[in-house]
Amino acid sequence: MRNLLLLLAIIFFLSASLQFTPVGEEAFSRQSLGEVAGKWLQDTVAEFGAGTLEGTQITARGNGEISLAGLAEGFLAQGSYLSPVHRPPMPFSALGLEWQGEVPAGTSLVIEARTSSDGNTWSEWMPFQEDDDISHQDEEAVGALLLVADSSYLQYRATLTSTDPTLTPILEQVEIAYINALPGPTVEEAQAMILPRDIGNGVDQPEIISRGGWGAKENLVFGNLEYEEPYKIVVHHTVTPNFTTDPAAMVRAVFYYHTVTRGWGDIGYNYLIDWQGNIYEGRRGGEGVVGHHASDYNYGSIGIALLGDFSQTEVPEAMEESLVNLIAWAADRYGFDPHGRSFFIDEDLPNIVGHRDLWSSSCPGEYGYKILPRVREAAWEKLLQFDPRVEFTLPAEFLQGEVTLEVKSPSPTTASLQLFLDDVLVAEGEHEIQWEWDTTSVQDGEHSLRAEAVSVNGRRTKVLRTAVVDNNPPSGELIIGEGTGFISSPQVTLTFKVEDQGSGVNMMQFIGPDGEPLAEWEEFAAKKEWSFSPEEGEKVLAVQFQDAAGHFSEVYTASAILDQTPPGDWARTLQVEGEEVRVRVEDALSGLDPEKVFYTVSSNGQGWYPWQAAQLFGPEGNPSGISVPLAEHGGWIRFRVLDRAGNESISPPYVLPGTLPIPLPGLPDLVLERVMVEPQKPESGEKVVISAVLHNQGGSPAAGFWVGLLLDPAQYPEQVLGELESDLAAKWFIPGLEPGSSVSLTTQDEESGFGGILADGPHTLYLLVDLPDKEKPQGLVDETDEENNRWGPIELQVGYPPPPPGLGQEIWEMILQYLQGWLAQLQEVSTSFFGGI
Repeated sequence: MRNLLLLLAIIFFLSASLQFTPVGEEAFSRQSLGEVAGKWLQDTVAEFGAGTLEGTQITARGNGEISLAGLAEGFLAQGSYLSPVHRPPMPFSALGLEWQGEVPAGTSLVIEARTSSDGNTWSEWMPFQEDDDISHQDEEAVGALLLVADSSYLQYRATLTSTDPTLTPILEQVEIAYINALPGPTVEEAQAMILPRDIGNGVDQPEIISRGGWGAKENLVFGNLEYEEPYKIVVHHTVTPNFTTDPAAMVRAVFYYHTVTRGWGDIGYNYLIDWQGNIYEGRRGGEGVVGHHASDYNYGSIGIALLGDFSQTEVPEAMEESLVNLIAWAADRYGFDPHGRSFFIDEDLPNIVGHRDLWSSSCPGEYGYKILPRVREAAWEKLLQFDPRVEFTLPAEFLQGEVTLEVKSPSPTTASLQLFLDDVLVAEGEHEIQWEWDTTSVQDGEHSLRAEAVSVNGRRTKVLRTAVVDNNPPSGELIIGEGTGFISSPQVTLTFKVEDQGSGVNMMQFIGPDGEPLAEWEEFAAKKEWSFSPEEGEKVLAVQFQDAAGHFSEVYTASAILDQTPPGDWARTLQVEGEEVRVRVEDALSGLDPEKVFYTVSSNGQGWYPWQAAQLFGPEGNPSGISVPLAEHGGWIRFRVLDRAGNESISPPYVLPGTLPIPLPGLPDLVLERVMVEPQKPESGEKVVISAVLHNQGGSPAAGFWVGLLLDPAQYPEQVLGELESDLAAKWFIPGLEPGSSVSLTTQDEESGFGGILADGPHTLYLLVDLPDKEKPQGLVDETDEENNRWGPIELQVGYPPPPPGLGQEIWEMILQYLQGWLAQLQEVSTSFFGGI
């Protein structure tokens, strides 16, 4: 049920949305006007016949027409026609009139309307004044809008008069538009929604109430927008009631009348001004849009309408002041002199004109037209109060090659305009400069541009811009790790050193050894973490940079040797060469680092002196020997070396010449503290993990030694010294262990070499510390106790144990599985009843 209701709600929402979808001019229908406007048409004998005739008659000429009643010698001097009462399908607050007929000289035709909210109580009769502001555009007789109380009924009356008995006015058609303009924002609410103000240099933009502020129904608007830079102002009046309490509703009425009733697709004026001085945004499209207010003179003009009828009424002071401010701002923006004149369409005209200057019209009324001379002068004086406007935008964010810089000062008060590059004058003009700049003549980077305009009364405007010139690609370098060419881990930090004096580097892309991109372009960063493949050897990577101007750098390549193996294979004995003691150590990949070779000595093998610098010797480019001065007395010595990848190795202790090879007190003593096997009863094919903790409980450090895991040795370990390789399942190299320190070992370490999967059946394991070899049966480390280096045997059964004699393996496994299931059930029962056993 809920889903059904949701579906119905969605259908209702979509259908409601479709009702408010904007439509094109061709598809616009009367039904789509709906709640805001409609028309009542009378033009036939039958329709006129529903009214009341007094001194008039209806004839069948054409569809039907009304004229004065005829006499034998002519027509009556006066008569009237009263229409039937009409109830539109919606409430209304404004009426408009369009009529057709003939009014010969010596005759007159006056049409009035009255309205009612209940059909019983009626308003006074209100005459429709001719709106020649609209009539000349549609070439029809149009009455000005009447603003009425909220009404539901209307009626019109036509009064016909003639001073010549042989002539009569004729009414052929009456069409009354009814408009519902009351719903919408009040003027107080509209004042809170003004257009974003362009306040910078030049005349400040006045506050202009937006279309959304006064309640324009954009879904009624149709038609294409046209643009042309204006250089004239045309002043109108709307011939609507003066001093209305809610001018915003009057603006909506004009909008509906123009958009819907007249079919213009939008309000005709660019701006409207009410008696309180509020300025309203008119036709949609913003600045420079062509309006529909002066026929052929729409193009190149701004139409400003004064809300009201100023044929017999003075223009309010607040309205005139806003008109001056609006004209001054427009003149400053588009560069025309308010009290100047120029050729317009077909004649020389003032730059600020009334509608009557363009057509045979009374608009903007006698009093509206009377203020124009002082409006022109006041707008000019307003302009002089502000610094001249300067418009200066760079052609691009980053400049390269030859570019054209355009600087404008459209203000009519501007006397001179100059352009400076890095404080050097490069171009001059009056209102506009176009300067061709070859940016290759300057260095990449930031440059200062300054435009200065000076007005006729000495006011000055300076506009500063920072131009970023970028004619060259970036350059850079890729550094892997520390930049030595060797790395000890596949996870490294990449460092990028780049230079770009212009727009700056903002993107980079990584490229593989085959020249193909490894990934998409990404945002530039000075450092980046990178992972190479884990195999040791040479690693190659390339990168290309791009700056913000779009220039691509060269491809920069770097390589490094991945070496994760520390130096090893220390020589078993020292060599004495003259006054030096020498020992050899191998490093196959990166080679030894000559800056990181050290040695230390001890007189008793217990306490050691600080590390001192040693020297390398051997083949040039790949030395593998370490030499130190020969000590004058015996003792112990050991060496520490790093390869060029940073891997460290410490040698075992060596006995210096002259030292007796006898155990000294405080030697190391290596013991296994703990050994763990998981799982203790591995199933067939299950991985076994063996872990141990090794501790040096002696009094001195233990140098490098090996720990081994023996699997199923043929003999006891102590009987197979030096013959362990065939039984070793895992081994670890410990480079050194300080007194009192411990180290953890596990077969999960890759270096152990232990696979973990053991064959089914019983196994015996031993762990041996300090593995012996042929040359040193006691191991590489001399200890105080050589007998505590073994842990074992460890007995381990993998899979099912072997069956008793005479019982087959298959039957034996079935018995074991049954016993396991029975034990599990017993455990479950005991947990339920006794809390476990």
